[in-house]
Amino acid sequence: MSSLKSTAIYLPGILLPRVAALGLIILMTHLLPKAEYGLLTLVITVGELVDTSLTTWVRLALLRLGAGGQASRGLANVVLSLVALMTALGAGVSLIISLVLVPDRPLQFWIAVLAYVVSITSLRVGLALLQLNDRNLTYSVLEMCRAVLSFAAAMTAAVVINDNFLAPSLAAAMSTFVVAMIALHKGYKGLHRTEQKFSFRDIVVFAGPLLFLSALAIFANAMDRLILQYMAGAAAVGAYAAVYAIARQPIDVLANSLNAGGYPALVRRYETGGQREAAALLSHQLGFLSKLLLPPACVMLVMQQDLAHTLLPREYAEQSGPLFAIILAGALAFNFRTVIFDNIFHLERRYRIQLQYFVFVLAAGTVLAAIAIPRFGVIGAALVFVTWTTLALMLSWFYGRSLIPVKLPNEDIGYALLLSGACSATVSVVLWLMHGQPHAMRLIAGGLVATLTYLLLLAVIHREVAKEFIRQRDGATRAA
Repeated sequence: MSSLKSTAIYLPGILLPRVAALGLIILMTHLLPKAEYGLLTLVITVGELVDTSLTTWVRLALLRLGAGGQASRGLANVVLSLVALMTALGAGVSLIISLVLVPDRPLQFWIAVLAYVVSITSLRVGLALLQLNDRNLTYSVLEMCRAVLSFAAAMTAAVVINDNFLAPSLAAAMSTFVVAMIALHKGYKGLHRTEQKFSFRDIVVFAGPLLFLSALAIFANAMDRLILQYMAGAAAVGAYAAVYAIARQPIDVLANSLNAGGYPALVRRYETGGQREAAALLSHQLGFLSKLLLPPACVMLVMQQDLAHTLLPREYAEQSGPLFAIILAGALAFNFRTVIFDNIFHLERRYRIQLQYFVFVLAAGTVLAAIAIPRFGVIGAALVFVTWTTLALMLSWFYGRSLIPVKLPNEDIGYALLLSGACSATVSVVLWLMHGQPHAMRLIAGGLVATLTYLLLLAVIHREVAKEFIRQRDGATRAA
């Protein structure tokens, strides 16, 4: 499956949940007090910390060991047992975190985190089973259903009980859990009825080192908000998280749409063609990712004031300033590392190398957080985020090149820079012409112009692909 086709299939299923999550975050800034909104975002942060650190290694083992037609119900049973065990452990871990972070309301916070962990863990295992079955359309449809249900449930709860973070947290978790059960059922039903080929020990030996790596990685990803909560309180987290969401979510959506289908395809290429074929595909994915992420990031940077004032209340938007640009840079570094260079270590199963450099990254980030957050507040938290993501990207590239050297796709990177410059220039002209107009009108006009510019230039750069698409569409029209 090509990178373009893979992205097109998975994008709706990844785009709608992210858009719904972003919409929910924006609306919650209007419905909840800032401190309650901060606690709501912390529920997601801690929930992701617990789920990702304790169960990601099991899901990666499932995708890696089950690739190439090796997925069976026996393997799934082992994975489900391990996930249940790690989720039970996560309940205890989340209770300790709740007592430390939110000492005045630990029980409410723990209930919300536990509901989030159980629902999201179940969903992600079910979606991993669907990936192994190549049920790409089902994957996408279920993710879209989950987005709509969670958004509607959380919004209803927030409107009815608008002064507490617990109600929307539980409503969203319950909706996610319903979709998770459907995903698990459909994913499990599509597996082979063969004898168990993998044991509990096989999973642990293969992916056990990922347990420590995942814990370090997710703590690094969350430490800006966790330390900000500890040092400045929930209101500061709320102000930071709102800008963090609108700066990072669009980049994550685009990158994840490539990685959802790109990683299984990379595993298959590595199994059949070895390091050489994997390196070629990684180089192609790097070029594609550059063209996918850099132009939107540049456009967002040009339009950051319009984005903030359109989507957020004034008290949040006025604090966006340099915060937006710093978080955006960190989001780019994070996604280039996770989608491209970290996959090298998964292919080669060289997790100890990752573990070593992540210990250094985490130590550097923690020291910086202790210095920057008390002095600069939310700006300090953003500096922590961009510092550790950039440092991790550099180290992942440096160590990964000794395992699978990925050739830089200079032509694609050049096209990405051209697209970025052209889109930014056209948007700047539009914003200059619309000076003094409402932020929402400027945002819509700039977004439309940027999209048209991007698509037109992309069609010129990839003329053959565009011609083939037109031929296929004309053929389908005549057949109809």
